[in-house]
Parts: sequence; C-alpha cells; structure tokens
Amino acid sequence: MARPTGTTLLVPEVANAEHDTDGFKYVKDETAILSIDAVTTAIEALPLDARTGALLTIDTPHSKIHKGESFFVAHVDTTPTNIGEQAMIAFKTPASTRIHMLYKGSASAAAHFHIFEGVSAGAAGGTEVAVFNHDRDNATVSEMRGARLLTAEKVTTYVAADSTNITGGTTLITEQIGATGQGKETTIGDTREFGEIILAADTVYAFAIESLDANDNIHQIFLTWYEES
Repeated sequence: MARPTGTTLLVPEVANAEHDTDGFKYVKDETAILSIDAVTTAIEALPLDARTGALLTIDTPHSKIHKGESFFVAHVDTTPTNIGEQAMIAFKTPASTRIHMLYKGSASAAAHFHIFEGVSAGAAGGTEVAVFNHDRDNATVSEMRGARLLTAEKVTTYVAADSTNITGGTTLITEQIGATGQGKETTIGDTREFGEIILAADTVYAFAIESLDANDNIHQIFLTWYEES
C-alpha cells in the first residue's frame, strides 16, 4: 500500500471481511474522519469538536450510565449516640458480574469509616432497600442482593440498634472522619483513579461508619457502582 498523503488515507479492499482482524480502518479527508467497519462495510462520521477537530468521547463509567448499567444507594442513620455504634450498608455481590464500586461516607462527630469483606450477616436485623439506576428512564435492574435474605435488586441497611448482626470479615479500609478526623467526609472513595474497588464475586460486604465517642452522631453512606458482565 502506498504511503498516504496528509489528507487521504487509502483503504485497500477487504477480500474476506469475515477473516479481517484489523477491526476498523480509517479515512481522513479535508472535512471529516470516517470509520469503516471491516465486517459490515458501514461508514459513519466520527464525532469531532468543530473548533479543534478533537475526537469526542465519553469514558467507560459514563457510558455505563447511558447504558443503564450504573446504580446507587444511600443510607442515613441519626440514632448513634455512643462509642462503637454503627450504621451500615451491606450486600452480596453477583457470582459472575463485576462490581466497580465508589463510596462516600460522612459523620457529624468523630467516627471511623470501614469497608469489611466476607462478613456474616447473621440471622436477624437490617432493612432491605431498593437499588436505583442512575438513568431514571432505564428499566435495567442491579444484580446486587441483600446481605441476609439475599433478595434480588436490594441491599441491606443497618442502624445502631441492629448493626451488631454483621460480624467477621476482613477490614479493607479504616479512615477517620467526623469532627476530629481529617474532615467530615471520606477522602478517596469517590474518585476512580484512587478509590474504585472491583469487588470480589459472590461475597458479602459491609460499608460502615462507627462512632468514636458518646456524642450524638449522624452517619451517612453513599455507594455508586457500575456492573460489568
């Protein structure tokens, strides 16, 4: 194939499209860049910024929102009044679908934020709550399950009075938050670069806030994730 000029890239004919492994070939002219699908031979204009000519794209997590594969849940507990009392969101992950998790927690007084992996949910306690799709017009449901009853499309929230039913497991993260911590909120769990955790399959997790003193404390936990089959 001859070396292309600055304005035109020649695409040779694909003799056997089914066995072409290049995936895509490209043509550039003075006005647009075109993508040629080697299998279907369909040609579509790629989205370009009118001023700079830069290719316009969105990242994978954002695309998951548009596809209806991104979900969220929140929990607030205003009842903690003593050392060691906890609020939690707990759930069991799917057996095969990967969960890409981000999190955020805050407390109005001194507290620890914990992530526990492989916990036991016990025989009682907790309230099963719905998981919401980020795309409110999309009917796709989450594959997450409640921690104790394993109800589909749910997670289980716990307040100070019943959080003792969650036991065991491995502590992945403990971060000090609240009035005497680094600040009211967690610092790393809401950025994909540093905070994303791809959770283990078929495993019970608990995201918890634990009071460190006897002050009245408001615990808030927010979880957001996308699911990848």
